[in-house]
Amino acid sequence: MIALEEINRAIEKNARGMWVAGNTAAWRRGVQAGDSAKTMFGLRVGDEDRRLRAAAESIFEELTVPAPPRSIDWRTDAGGRVGPVKDQGQCGACVAFATCAAMESLDAIRTHMIIQLSEGHLFHCGGGSCTDGWEFVPALEMAKKGVGRQADLPWDPDGACVAILPSVRITGYKVHVATVARKRAVAVGPVLAGMKVYEDFLAYRTGVYRHVAGQFSGNHAVCVVGYDDDVGCWIVKNSWGLDFGEAGFFRIAYGECGIDSDFAFYSIEVDGCRQD
Repeated sequence: MIALEEINRAIEKNARGMWVAGNTAAWRRGVQAGDSAKTMFGLRVGDEDRRLRAAAESIFEELTVPAPPRSIDWRTDAGGRVGPVKDQGQCGACVAFATCAAMESLDAIRTHMIIQLSEGHLFHCGGGSCTDGWEFVPALEMAKKGVGRQADLPWDPDGACVAILPSVRITGYKVHVATVARKRAVAVGPVLAGMKVYEDFLAYRTGVYRHVAGQFSGNHAVCVVGYDDDVGCWIVKNSWGLDFGEAGFFRIAYGECGIDSDFAFYSIEVDGCRQD
C-alpha cells in the first residue's frame, strides 16, 4: 500500500491540491486487509452489462433539448431525497448498497419520505458473494421482486437469505452512456454507477478527487446523487461509512476512474409494494 505522505505529495504536484488525503477508516481497513482489501469493492462487469452498454452506445439520443441543469444535488434539492450513508464492511456488497441507495432516493422523490431498505435482503437473497462481488443486472432484476426494510433485516456480511415483506421494487431501468444523457438521468434522480478504485482513493477526505498515486485495487459500485458543472464533478454516495470522505460522500472530477466512460449509468424507476 502506498504511503499517505506519497499521496499528499502527488496531490500537490499533479492535482494542484484539489483534494485532501487522510488516515480514514477505509484507508486503515485497506492497509490491514492487504490483498483481501478487494472485498471493500465488489463490482463485477458481466456479459449482460456489456450488452446493455453496447446497445446504449448504438442508440442516437437527442442531446440538445432539453438541456440538463448545470448542477443538482439530491442531498439538498427538493428538501433532501438521499438516505443515510451506510457501511458495507469487509464484504464485496457495493452493488447491493448502491442499488438500495438509488431505490431509497427514487422512492423518496415519489413519496416525500425516506425508507431505509435492507441491503442484506437484496444481496443474500439475490446470490451476491462477499468474496466474489456481484453484477448490476442481476441485482436490478432481483430488486424487481421487491426489497424489504432495513429494520426487518439489518445488514450482516455473514447473514443469510431471510424472507421479509418487500417495501419498494424496481419497475424498470435504463442504461445511459453519453455525458448529457447521464446528467439528464441524474436530474431525474440518483443513479447507479461504477468506478475503478486506486489505493489513493481509500484516503480521500475532501475536495474533488483525481487519481494521483497508487495501484489499481478493484471495481466499485456507487450511487451518483448529483453533479456540478461549475466545479466539473460528480457528487457520489459511497458505502464505507460516515468516516470516509465528506460524511460518507465524495466528489470526483469528470472523466476520472472511468466513472463516466468505462462504466454506464443505470437509472431506475420504482414503486411501492408495502403491506402495512
